[in-house]
Amino acid sequence: MREIAEVLARTAQEVGSSASARSPFADAAQAAGYVGYTGGKLDDVAVIVSLVQKKRSNSSIE
Repeated sequence: MREIAEVLARTAQEVGSSASARSPFADAAQAAGYVGYTGGKLDDVAVIVSLVQKKRSNSSIE
């Protein structure tokens, strides 16, 4: 799971520093009048990865 988190964080950093990538931050900046803004907000990258598993039953009914 750590590897997944690292890949997601690295990709977010790449998008944030891209001169051509669209991001929610760039879309909001353009909507606020900052025409031509691209990329993201590099100081605002957080990744949370969790694993959800079905709980096994302890009862053995046969």
